[in-house]
Amino acid sequence: PNLNDTNVAIVYDSDIKSILSLLLKKLYKEIREYTKQLRINHDVLGTYDIGFGYAYQQLLHKYSNENFITALMHLDELPSKVRYQRYNMPIVSMWISSKEPNASIWLQNTIAVLEELKTTGIVVNDDIVKLKVLAITGDTPALKIALNFISHNGYYCCYFCLLHGVHQEGKRQYPYECPFQMRTAESFARDSNIASQFKRNENGHLGVSVFANVIDIQLPYSIIVDYAHASLLRHSKSIFSELYRRLSPAIRDDVDITLAKQPFPHFFNRRMKSFKDLSFVKATEVRNMLFYGFLPIFHQHLPMNLLSHFALYISGMRLLHSSPIFGDKTSEIADALLMKYYQDFRSFYRGLENFVLHVHSHFKAQHKMFGAFSHLGSFGQEGLVGYMGSNFSGTRYQGDLIAENYSLDIVLRHEINDINLFTKIVDGPFDKDVNFDFTSNDIFLDIHNRECNCMSINTCLTAFRRCRIHHHVYHSIHYKQRQKSISYFVRYCHLTNDGVYSFGKIIMFFQVQSSTYALIQQHPVHCLFSDLLLPSLYHELLHKPVNHLFYVVSKQCLSVYEPVLVSRILDHCIIFDCIGYHIVTPVSSYDEHD
Repeated sequence: PNLNDTNVAIVYDSDIKSILSLLLKKLYKEIREYTKQLRINHDVLGTYDIGFGYAYQQLLHKYSNENFITALMHLDELPSKVRYQRYNMPIVSMWISSKEPNASIWLQNTIAVLEELKTTGIVVNDDIVKLKVLAITGDTPALKIALNFISHNGYYCCYFCLLHGVHQEGKRQYPYECPFQMRTAESFARDSNIASQFKRNENGHLGVSVFANVIDIQLPYSIIVDYAHASLLRHSKSIFSELYRRLSPAIRDDVDITLAKQPFPHFFNRRMKSFKDLSFVKATEVRNMLFYGFLPIFHQHLPMNLLSHFALYISGMRLLHSSPIFGDKTSEIADALLMKYYQDFRSFYRGLENFVLHVHSHFKAQHKMFGAFSHLGSFGQEGLVGYMGSNFSGTRYQGDLIAENYSLDIVLRHEINDINLFTKIVDGPFDKDVNFDFTSNDIFLDIHNRECNCMSINTCLTAFRRCRIHHHVYHSIHYKQRQKSISYFVRYCHLTNDGVYSFGKIIMFFQVQSSTYALIQQHPVHCLFSDLLLPSLYHELLHKPVNHLFYVVSKQCLSVYEPVLVSRILDHCIIFDCIGYHIVTPVSSYDEHD
């Protein structure tokens, strides 16, 4: 009689075996092809995907004679572009309630099904494919529930080490400590069993995790902290607010206008918002502010040491997020930046040493275990649930709606024969410009004479407005339908030295014989970005990483156009207009859900 809606929880369990069977049968070819790369540990694209991390490679070594798939909110054996499609991400279970979930009640049926799939597997094309659960991921409130752990504002709340924390100014703070007393698989299991047996808090444990017997890599090594929540929505937004508060009102207005008007390449669905709207900013927008916009826009407005200190954090996170710029040393270099940032944090901020700052000290191990952070965020999964839940009209039963929409979507999508048509699209120029006059510049004549013996340049050369390079579309200045996007400013490598980069805007694309060129107007390098941080306490530490992430180029283009083979073009760049120069920065990752 006292029951009301706020005390009711509705659980929706999917038929995960049928969903996985449907996905595997439809995508088995893609899975087999990508698994071949994973088994020989050959990262063709160089993006350091999940499967090339230490954790997955250990599973391959341990189960070398089995066909298996791993689950981490998605199927890891799918290429990233296919993996993050909404209809390729299986939903196992949903808890719909205003109450916090009880994992042992909510997931009891799900755990049983997962254990069955791990043992018996699914038959696909006469092969038995077994399930492996690679890791647990989520924001800190979700991990608290999944791990049966104390909240992120308690003592001993870190999943990886025995950090006690202190109570200061009415809230829990976690100052820098070194070295950490790390939790081990043995201590993690022992403390959780003691907490369960005696019904008490044991070094942060409140009991045994419901996933303890399902995960194929021992806890705590299989825990992934979702950087989208911890780094972007929590820590970065807090620092943005604090630094914005320190600016004068006039500078705040200038910064807000610059942020809101900054153009990006066409494939950025969200760009940046003004700092006065931080309460309504999405994680992807915070990511773009942090990785791309903050240093170019704020470097002329903040004290040098304060700016350089935050540059440690920005550079460290970008190294962990992108492909391994410095190879096997990438995580070590990023860790050195983040640990110095954490160590000196108290010199610049007060009352912000919370748990999400501390957890960055464990990102080095997470990067080595599971790969680049661009593959570990929860953007795709949250986009899936949000998309399914937003299509409603007049119902109070959101769970029913999400379940129905998801069921319809996944079945209909996998009935379409050309579901993976985009994977068949080949590189090359398109959007022909039939009115271009090749006699307008001697460059075209020189290339024509070098590669062809005919006498008609206008019939031998073909002009194009756009081109697909490495599966990504690039625009040219001649493409007039680009609106406000800038997808024509690029970074490309030197003709004889791949380690030397040049920057410029693409005027047009053209093809002669079997070769495709981009006609580029180059912006010469003005100086190193680290030169803008002189003098600073952190200049020496920042010099190498920040100069691989941000480049200062002249506003004046070279008068001579340069024909560049499109194979030399590396990536799109975001260009910021500053007083006296431009600052350009390459796109950090093409794979992450936007």
